[in-house]
Amino acid sequence: MEIKIGKNNHVKVSGELNIYIVTEFKKILSDFLSKNPKSFIIDLSDVKDIDTSCIQVLLSLKILAKKRNMGYKLVNPSNIVIEAFNLTGIMKN
Repeated sequence: MEIKIGKNNHVKVSGELNIYIVTEFKKILSDFLSKNPKSFIIDLSDVKDIDTSCIQVLLSLKILAKKRNMGYKLVNPSNIVIEAFNLTGIMKN
């Protein structure tokens, strides 16, 4: 897993998102959110694998962003991410 934070709080996530890195994934995103951005974008175009532990982190981010009145958007999900979201029913919401 690699996370790059670019201009306009564009967060580019790449590699494998699974139970083995979920703690690190959560910490990096928590550290980023501690800076209280007004909005942020999570780009998932280079994600090669994702499991429910990391999907849960993404859903938690959405809830936290809403509570803090932050703009939050997931963009460019890879085919693997789309498939995982479809299997879990997230795409219906």
